Amino acid sequence: MRTLLVIITGFLLYIALPNAPSESHKSSNELSQSGIYSYLRDTTVLVRVMDANNIHMRTSGTGSLIKRGEDTYLITAAHVVASAKPDDNARWQVYVCRPKTKDYEYVGEDWVYASVENYSPADTGHDIAWCKVMEKNYGTRSTVFYTDKAPPPLYSVVWHCGNYFGCYFDVIRSGVIDAIGIRAPNVPHVSFDNASVTSFPGSSGGPIVLEDGRYIGMLARGRGETLSNYIPIRRIRQWARDEGLESLIFTGAREMPKAK
Repeated sequence: MRTLLVIITGFLLYIALPNAPSESHKSSNELSQSGIYSYLRDTTVLVRVMDANNIHMRTSGTGSLIKRGEDTYLITAAHVVASAKPDDNARWQVYVCRPKTKDYEYVGEDWVYASVENYSPADTGHDIAWCKVMEKNYGTRSTVFYTDKAPPPLYSVVWHCGNYFGCYFDVIRSGVIDAIGIRAPNVPHVSFDNASVTSFPGSSGGPIVLEDGRYIGMLARGRGETLSNYIPIRRIRQWARDEGLESLIFTGAREMPKAK
């Protein structure tokens, strides 16, 4: 009789307690860690501003590729490419780079020139630069943007990809969204969101994406493991709308340029 009571009690506890989540319960929209890594490697590039002879480096950072037909564009932080913005002289040029690998080993780099098409400065604008890669059909995958009206909720898991000091490719870190709509002391005219991903020199312009890969912002300023301010996608979209780029960036359609 005692044995029977133990069996019945154990069975009741088993059906009363919630089951631990398993892979089969994971949202079908979430990517595996290897899937996130592959997606970020394919859509993220190293950005360097070099002299015309490709010898001296001025600045470096990270950017995300957007493929529209046979054209490929790049979105990055304006302060990464400030020396090569359209109204400056041609001494400095923007180059994008992907590592070449074979059997998971580094075997070289693939450098391509890019032109700065639209520029909003860091100190008085949005710190966003839109560039065009000067090679047709460059890259294999395109960044996918988050388009919901409301921002992702606090503590959503996110991933960031940056290029450490402009030398080490595809350093990927995870964290959570821990602040929405905060202000930075030296740029009070705009707001940022913050993620607990690790940031470092070379992170600027790098993507912040959700677990399903959707791009929710671009890292703009940070320090270490907790302070990683990113330009949220809602602000990027507002900038794109103001500049007549919204359809091209978010749907691939082309708009007539605004009259100056």
